[in-house]
Amino acid sequence: MESGRYCFIPSDIHVVVPALIEGQDGDNYMVRELTVRNQVDTDIEVSSNNNNPVQLIKKTDVTLLEGKAEWNSLTHSPPLVSDLIQLSSVTQASILFTLKQRYEHGMIYTAIGKILIALNPFKAMPDLYSDEVIMKYYNYDPTSHTN
Repeated sequence: MESGRYCFIPSDIHVVVPALIEGQDGDNYMVRELTVRNQVDTDIEVSSNNNNPVQLIKKTDVTLLEGKAEWNSLTHSPPLVSDLIQLSSVTQASILFTLKQRYEHGMIYTAIGKILIALNPFKAMPDLYSDEVIMKYYNYDPTSHTN
């Protein structure tokens, strides 16, 4: 039984959102979207809001997380891994969720191995091209695991 298991489900607005499986109905999971509140320098607060309706989602559209440890790695400080290879499970959903969380914390640069992903901040960032930031990524070592 998958009840109580964390997962990601599709979202029209956010591409994927975290959810909790509450049951099964044939080829569908009954899931409740989780509410995510980003807080600076602390764990990401995630709660099950009973105001969020239970949805029926096809099992094939749900990305199951391996367990509580994987969920904790995505939502506890710092979940905002600087290199996506550090994720315990590298899936489309975990990558998109992590990129969104980093973006919301003002971290627009993220590596995946030796590849650098840059997200448009859509705002002025005075230190964006400082010597310190440039050198951090110019000399990037994927084995260093720093934000």
